[in-house]
Amino acid sequence: MKERIIQNVSEAAKNQRIAVGVSGGVDSMVLLRALIEAKKSTDFSFFIVNIEHGIRGRSSENDSRFVADFARSHGIECRTFKVDSLRRAKEFGETEEEAARALRYGVFQKLLIDGDCDKVFLAHHEDDQAETVLMRIIRGTGIKGLSGMQKETRGYVRPLLDVSKEEILDFQKKYDVPYVVDETNFENDKTRNLIRNEIMPLLNRAGDATGSLNRLSRIAADTEEFLSTLDLPLEISKDSVGIDVKNPPVFLLKRAIRNAFLALGVEKDVEEKHVLIILDLLQKENGASVDMPYGVVVTKEYDKIVFSKSKQKQAFTTPFATGKVAFLDKTVIIDKTAKSKDGVKTLTFDLSKIPAGAVIRTREDGDVFTKFSGGTKKLGDYFTDKKIPKRERDEIPLVAIGKDVLIVVGTEISDKVKINENTKPEYIFEITSEDN
Repeated sequence: MKERIIQNVSEAAKNQRIAVGVSGGVDSMVLLRALIEAKKSTDFSFFIVNIEHGIRGRSSENDSRFVADFARSHGIECRTFKVDSLRRAKEFGETEEEAARALRYGVFQKLLIDGDCDKVFLAHHEDDQAETVLMRIIRGTGIKGLSGMQKETRGYVRPLLDVSKEEILDFQKKYDVPYVVDETNFENDKTRNLIRNEIMPLLNRAGDATGSLNRLSRIAADTEEFLSTLDLPLEISKDSVGIDVKNPPVFLLKRAIRNAFLALGVEKDVEEKHVLIILDLLQKENGASVDMPYGVVVTKEYDKIVFSKSKQKQAFTTPFATGKVAFLDKTVIIDKTAKSKDGVKTLTFDLSKIPAGAVIRTREDGDVFTKFSGGTKKLGDYFTDKKIPKRERDEIPLVAIGKDVLIVVGTEISDKVKINENTKPEYIFEITSEDN
């Protein structure tokens, strides 16, 4: 009968093309050896992925060399990637560990997207799961966070997630698996190392804390699966996520807030205090906003709260012309039959009424707009009447002459350029826009 570790790996790998993440540490080397053993009786293929994060200098380079040498001696393909975690940490204001993780998963994700593999195998085990759950409890989390890591999700497989560290070490001794030691694992200046080296051993003296935290994660995962059927729908667009906040129960609204962050790619550091700040936003006036972690801005927009990544305002001006005109990350289309692939409203106007010197631009202070039915007002007031969110106003193409806005692309034309009985057919044009 196969050992449990080999059995787990064999069942997960059957008929798959596997990329296995190998750092050279004992956990990933045991996973690699289990794949080698499972391959003797199960049909699948695999290759090694080693990532040199550029954090530990020569030590990490030596670890990569160790993995490559092992692969060569066993006739296994090994792909080594070198990434600059320190540079990313500085650019994005992340810790070295956060930057390394982001870059590491970026490599794995590209392999999945490019079709180089069907699954990515990772060596997380029971003790890792307990540490993850405890760390999230300390930082503040919800049911989803308590569920910890999943055995299989979105192409990532953790065959050892129900295997203890003790079992891994027993396997290493039995098969004499070589490995390297990351000396920084013993430095308690990082939260996970402190939990692993100090807190978990202390908790396990009082009882089976590792087992209890793993059971908690499984209960939470089952609960999360049920609660997900009750989740509020998210309005997801190109660069924002909206939640209708008319009358939802607070519990579901809190879940929706966390789900909105996930939809924007923010998977960590969203704590209960952030959720409460956003709930407080509901009591404020329309247009109020708060800044959240990772550059997320949350704005109250009438009966919605909208999550978006903060953008620097860009002023843009280009001469008015027919045809296709580049505008920020959009294309404005002005033609006899202008249609948008994005479903943006198409407006019809009299081209002969567009004066020389007109431009296509973003909004400016002092802009005014004469509505189609007459009546002139400040452009800002017009946007408010139309319930156009403030975060969108700086990205709307305008046809204007001076401060006089003639066309709000996708919304309305001014009374000054409307078609009437005197408009010649050759001057009847349409205007719309679409994302690039």
